[in-house]
Amino acid sequence: MSSGNLYKSNHYVVKTDDARVIDSNNLIADRMQKLSEILEMDGDEAFADDFSYGLNAEQVEALLGDEEPGEGEDFVSGIGNVIKDNTPKVDTEELLRQAQEEADRITAEAGAEAQRIIEEARGEAEGIKEQARNEGAGEGYQEGLQKAGAEFQVREQALKEEADRLREEYAQKYETMETELVRDLTDVFEHVLGVNLSDQTDIVLNLMKEAIKNIEGGKNFFVHVSPEDYAYVSAFKEDILNSVGGVDSVDIVEDVTLKQSDCFIECESGIYECGLGTELSLLKKELRLLSYTKE
Repeated sequence: MSSGNLYKSNHYVVKTDDARVIDSNNLIADRMQKLSEILEMDGDEAFADDFSYGLNAEQVEALLGDEEPGEGEDFVSGIGNVIKDNTPKVDTEELLRQAQEEADRITAEAGAEAQRIIEEARGEAEGIKEQARNEGAGEGYQEGLQKAGAEFQVREQALKEEADRLREEYAQKYETMETELVRDLTDVFEHVLGVNLSDQTDIVLNLMKEAIKNIEGGKNFFVHVSPEDYAYVSAFKEDILNSVGGVDSVDIVEDVTLKQSDCFIECESGIYECGLGTELSLLKKELRLLSYTKE
């Protein structure tokens, strides 16, 4: 039992007509009520003082083969380098430019964020050192300097972790972008060549049609194909005549000197190469030129 709950009683002899009654039970009840209110107020204030909010972390990113002699002219779908192509081309340059801009943007953002964190850490370190100097008179310059060093090490560690996170994020972005670029370039090949690269059985046929359409001054055509492609192309002879229009005759010639997917066309105006190897070589050269960026 605490001493605050002990009450001493004394006996006095008084006159009956001056008698006064002291109700000790009421006094005790009032005192206990006041103590309870004080304790409740102190408890709320202590809880509020101990409460703190968390902090949100801040979010902080070639290829030119040697140009071979004779290369450099515009790519013409279907007829190699012999005639001009009047059909619209796919804007592969814009596709690659957008991909490069995305890579540059990620790199620039990662670099700028890392530099900002470094500058911020340096500024905070200088501020801590200055504060230590100012507080040196009261608690000693050496103690303040040690405190500044400890805080700077904590900040430096946080900076390293943030830089690692940025590098990992950039690597993931690059891998994703590379996959998307390969898919988009596949679409470009399919659009330019007019075929589905997952099924190559109609490649020569489509290249031949495109070449005949773009040849000027020719009415009678001799199409040379490899022995492997001869049967397939011959089966579509009538389809070729109907699809190109303005042609008197198309004869399919089996040429044992040609490899599969190779093809060239003879007509009144000349000889034109339109095989898959020729088309892919020219298209590859253009893509390599478009992907070149200055260091």
